[in-house]
Amino acid sequence: MRINELPRLPGTTWPRVELLPFGPQHLDMVWEWMNPPQVRCWLDFGGGRQDLSKRQLYLMLSNSHVCARLFQLPGDSRPLGLVCMNNIDDLMGSMDVWIVRDLSVMRPIRNSVTSAGARILATGFLDFGRQIATTWVVASNRASIYLHDIIGMRHSGTQRSRHVIDGRRHDRWLYDMTLAEFGQLYPDVPSEQGRTFRTHFMRTLPDDGGLEVTHG
Repeated sequence: MRINELPRLPGTTWPRVELLPFGPQHLDMVWEWMNPPQVRCWLDFGGGRQDLSKRQLYLMLSNSHVCARLFQLPGDSRPLGLVCMNNIDDLMGSMDVWIVRDLSVMRPIRNSVTSAGARILATGFLDFGRQIATTWVVASNRASIYLHDIIGMRHSGTQRSRHVIDGRRHDRWLYDMTLAEFGQLYPDVPSEQGRTFRTHFMRTLPDDGGLEVTHG
């Protein structure tokens, strides 16, 4: 199917993707996505660890603190990648977002990963009541930096010399996005449960130009 034949994610020019809950039947496939050295070198599963056994990966993705979703094009049976939110029960309303793509798809549909990122943000903000999304990326990972920029995440800081790849130290760049910022960028992007910022919230612009959010 050509890109111009795909349904669009509302309010964007990106192809719409479907979100599917991660289950044990997906474990082998997801582990193969995340295990290659050229993928796991950008990751950190805690304490600097960059590889997990299949059992450890399953326990992580099925943990109650994590919302793990596969994403795919409508009508397609082959997922394109995995998008996750960590710490979805944080009492201060934060969530950590990360994405892994299936690199075996030689010609991925342009901006399908971006679409998945926007949808998981909508899901976190609108279905899980999160107020702030945070991410980090290795400063030499150009593809991830481009993804963050396109989605509209704000570069909020730098952790110097925080990441190690092949014995060399790299900075990590920190990004974030608030619920109000998401509403300004994506008022019509639906969450997994079909909510949108436009329908879920009443939005008013105060005199200072900021976005004040109240439940509708």
